[in-house]
Amino acid sequence: MAKKLSIALAALAAIGIFIWLLAAEKGRSADLTRELAETRRQHFQTVDDLTRAQEFQNTQKREIDSLTERNRQLEDKARAAENRISQLEIAVSGTERLLTAAREETDSLRREAGEATRRAAEADEKLREAETRLETTEARLREEAEAACPEAVCPARADSQEADAAREKALAEAARLKLEVTRTEAELTALRQQLGRDHDRVAEMKRELALLAGEKETAQTEAKTAREAYDQITHDLKSLVGSQELVISELQNKLSLTFMDKIFFAVGSATLTADGTRVLETVAASLKGLDDRKIMVVGHTDDQPIAKRYQRVFPSNWELSAARAGAVIRFFQEKGGLSPDSLEAVGRAFYDPVAPNDSPENRQKNRRVEIVVTSK
Repeated sequence: MAKKLSIALAALAAIGIFIWLLAAEKGRSADLTRELAETRRQHFQTVDDLTRAQEFQNTQKREIDSLTERNRQLEDKARAAENRISQLEIAVSGTERLLTAAREETDSLRREAGEATRRAAEADEKLREAETRLETTEARLREEAEAACPEAVCPARADSQEADAAREKALAEAARLKLEVTRTEAELTALRQQLGRDHDRVAEMKRELALLAGEKETAQTEAKTAREAYDQITHDLKSLVGSQELVISELQNKLSLTFMDKIFFAVGSATLTADGTRVLETVAASLKGLDDRKIMVVGHTDDQPIAKRYQRVFPSNWELSAARAGAVIRFFQEKGGLSPDSLEAVGRAFYDPVAPNDSPENRQKNRRVEIVVTSK
C-alpha cells in the first residue's frame, strides 16, 4: 500500500512539473509572439523611414539640381552684365568718334555751302553786269542808227552787224551765267539738305550717347553699391569672427561667407547661439540695402551619424543641415528685416565637403554654414 502511495505521489509530482513546464513554455511563446510583433512593427517602421528618407533625398537632389542651374544662370547673368558694361563703354567710345566725325563733316559742308553761296553771288553779279552791258550796247546801236545819213548806210549796216554780233555774244554769256547760277543754287540746295540730315544724325547720336552714358552710370552705381556692401560685410565680420572660423570669397558678382557651425549652433542643435545671433545681425544690416540680391543659406555637416540622443529631432544629417539653414533664413526675415522673396534655405548634409572626412580637423571644416549672395 505504501509503495502504491509513493508511486502515486511521484506521478502527481511529475504531472505538476509537466504542467509548470507547459505554463512556462506558453509564457515564453507569448513573449516570443510579442517580440516578433514588435520586430515586424520596427521593420515596417524602418521601411517607412527609409522610404521617406529616400523621397526626401530625391527632393533634396532635385532642389540641388535646381539651385545649381539657378546659380549657373546667375553667373551667366553676372557675366552678361559685365559684358554689357564693356559693350556700353565701347559703344560710347564709338559714338563719340562718330559724333566727332559728323561734326567735322558738318563743318566741311558749312564751308562748302559758304563757298557755293559766294560763287552764286559772284555769278549773279556777273549776270547783272552782262545784262547791263547788253542794254548799253543796244542803246548805243539805236542811237547810231538814228544818227546815220544815207551816205553812211554801208558803214551803219556794218556797225549794225557788229552790234548784232556783240548782242549775240552778250546773250550767250548771260545764258551761261544763268546756267551757272542754276547749277550753283542746286548744289547749294543739296548741301543744305545734307547739312540738315547731318544735324539730325548728330542729334540722334547725342541722344544715344546720353542713353548709353545713363546705362553705364547705373551699372557702375549698382556695382559700386554692391562693392561697398561687400567690403562693409567683410570688415564687420572680421572684427567679430576669427580668421580660422570664417572664409570669405568673391567671384565676379557672387559673395560667399562660410562660417564654422560652432559659431551659430551647439552640437546636435539648430537653435542659434547668442554669438551667432550677433554675427547674423551684422550680416543682415549690411545686406538690407541690397534689394537686387539673392541670399541663399546652405547648411553642411560631416559624415558622422546623428547621436542617438538627437535622432528623435534629427533622424539624419539631412534634417540637421536643412534645419540650421532654415534657422538662419528665419532670423534674416524676422529679425534682420530682409525680404523673404530674396531668401532661400538649402540643406546639403555631408554631400558637399570641402575636405575629406578622415580626421577631426577636416570634419570640423565640413561642419559649416554658407551664406551666398548673388544677383537676382
